[in-house]
Amino acid sequence: MGRSLVAEETVRERIQGLFGTVRSSQLGLVIGQRAGTKDYISLLVPTPADGTNEEVPSVDWALEHATQVERMLPSGFEIIGLFLYAAPSTAQRLQGQVRQLAYELCNSHSLDRSVCQWSAKTSLASAHSASAVIIQICSSTKKTVCRTLDVQDRQATLKPAELKYQSFLRSWAQVSCTYALDETIFTEASAHGSSPSAQVLSNMKQVTAQLNSAAAAVVSDRGRLFRKLDEPLVARSSGRGAAVHSPTIQLELWSGGGGGGADVDDAIEVRSCSDCLRVRGNICARSYVHDKATFREAVDLLKLDVLRSITTRLHLLSEDAQDMNEDGAAQASDGTEKKEKTATAKPRQQQVLICPERCFGVIDSASPIAVCDYLFPGELVSACAQRVSDMLGTSLKDDSFVRPESMPSSQAEALKIIGSRAASKDRQSAAAAATGGQGSADAGKVAPRGSSCTTIVGAVLVAAIAGISSLVLSSYQ
Repeated sequence: MGRSLVAEETVRERIQGLFGTVRSSQLGLVIGQRAGTKDYISLLVPTPADGTNEEVPSVDWALEHATQVERMLPSGFEIIGLFLYAAPSTAQRLQGQVRQLAYELCNSHSLDRSVCQWSAKTSLASAHSASAVIIQICSSTKKTVCRTLDVQDRQATLKPAELKYQSFLRSWAQVSCTYALDETIFTEASAHGSSPSAQVLSNMKQVTAQLNSAAAAVVSDRGRLFRKLDEPLVARSSGRGAAVHSPTIQLELWSGGGGGGADVDDAIEVRSCSDCLRVRGNICARSYVHDKATFREAVDLLKLDVLRSITTRLHLLSEDAQDMNEDGAAQASDGTEKKEKTATAKPRQQQVLICPERCFGVIDSASPIAVCDYLFPGELVSACAQRVSDMLGTSLKDDSFVRPESMPSSQAEALKIIGSRAASKDRQSAAAAATGGQGSADAGKVAPRGSSCTTIVGAVLVAAIAGISSLVLSSYQ
């Protein structure tokens, strides 16, 4: 027998719900967590129809859906495979398409390169198997067959896997922290042909270096508790009558700044950089770990959530800024008089964009596991609930969401938050870039518990986003 698969009891209920409600076939994503030779399956997410008459959506449509789903997953959950509900003849006919999607999903995934490269250098690397889980559910016999596929070998055959059901999510630990970040990301002058988000995300070397060098401690009533990296995160209760519960653990991550991570070369590097994105503030991070995880695994998963949250926000903000810029260019080209005014007007020195706010929604009252989404200014929580329903196929009430972050209420407040310190910081960053400096000494420090903290991201994306020279991402508390 190959890999061992442990599925949450709610997954069995989801499979049973397919019979009689899905007329022909259903393709979807398998969400879970890898742990050595064992995979935990926590959720099945159906892929929405693409509007065609095909039996299953196209590969491109399924990959785009996977991208949206991944943005909603806190660290500790990832897309580990696919499921297909179909009749035997249909499943046989779609086998090639399912295999192709599994290869594309794992090899050309939506995770940014910086995230993948960072994960490969941590304790999470051993958990990232080269195999994808494929669950085939027969609509005729109601039989469920699980297999794994080596996604690094195009000629690989499907291997059988053992599937068991168990209520394990209630025993998983929720780990959270507030991570302070203060970095300036520079983009090279030769990168103007790519999208704004691609320019920024390809130059996150300094951010990942700060995460590598960050130390961790457990926050308790007695202060910071330092743990050995290889010891269990949660002490196991003795006795059969021990209550099963989901512990909540607060960590602190901090570093002394200077980007002392292993990813930063000691030699001074000189590059031709035309634009920069200033990332400053606090990231509210959350991850979920299985009951046998070590302290090292919990810390690495939490750092991974910080990195994924940053990249997701930069993606969303860049897309929004690009749309605003295109709309502005279209308005400016509407009419000869407007063209003349645009040609003679001075370029804008500063435009403030407020980053989306992260919120969490509990998907099952029987367990504390939550998904996340991002609210832009002016959006209501009901928008998050609708997106979760569309992307995950799970209905959540508005009061199921918690909002641990706060945002500037207006551009005027955001500008006030930036203040003179931002201008001073920009000058320091420019000087550091000219001399090969390594960033701020405040980066990676953790804000005191219970205090209000402000997150600001200033940006200079003049070539990629005309007229925008400053971005305020958000303020958290």
